[in-house]
Amino acid sequence: MTRRGGMLPEEQQQILREVGGALLQVVPADWTEIRFTMGVTAELTSTQLEAVLDNGEVIEIAPPNSPRIKLRELRAGMYHPGKGTWFTARYVIQRPTRYSVDFDFDNEPDFGMDIGFQPVPQTYTNDLKAFPRDDDHIPTWLRQKIKEAEE
Repeated sequence: MTRRGGMLPEEQQQILREVGGALLQVVPADWTEIRFTMGVTAELTSTQLEAVLDNGEVIEIAPPNSPRIKLRELRAGMYHPGKGTWFTARYVIQRPTRYSVDFDFDNEPDFGMDIGFQPVPQTYTNDLKAFPRDDDHIPTWLRQKIKEAEE
């Protein structure tokens, strides 16, 4: 696993630039907006890549593997002891050069349809072991998953 926590903001920005560059390589030339979503735990990763075209059509594209690898590295690097790390990243690029990234630290990961099954509760317990959170930083849904895993 990549180092946990302590990633400098400059390192985070470098990874985000690399992810953006990889996404730009696989979308059609007539895109106006790119939407990349990644739901993740220590054991599972799901990605979805969409492009909005000039004509308004939204198409789904098979994402390259490098953004998945880079964002998993970023997730580990963004870990804050006691507070945890994010479960879902949403990366949006708008033509010509504007982008935004939203990291969701508190809600259940957005796995979309990519993995094709509902993760077992133990998945979340294992993530909490990999990225520990203090009790007051464990969201209600995660607390419920931990309880289910113990049953």
